[in-house]
Amino acid sequence: MTLSAEQMRVTAAKVFDEADTDKDGTVSVEEFLIYLQGKGVDMHTAQNLFLQMNFQRDTLLTRTEFDLAATRYADTGQPGEASVLFGER
Repeated sequence: MTLSAEQMRVTAAKVFDEADTDKDGTVSVEEFLIYLQGKGVDMHTAQNLFLQMNFQRDTLLTRTEFDLAATRYADTGQPGEASVLFGER
């Protein structure tokens, strides 16, 4: 089943809320890596995905960056590494 960009943004919001364990409104690189490792994702893939999503090139992911990544994932039609966060298409 192909998810729309809006459905991907809803999924991204859920993942963001789960990964933001300290509830400060951002996901640190540490939170992100721990979250993905808990989902069985290897460290290399998790680090690459963080770098791909981190448009501001800092140590935090914002909700906006999650939304942009989800939209880009929905628009590409290619699973890639983002499938570990947003599910298979």
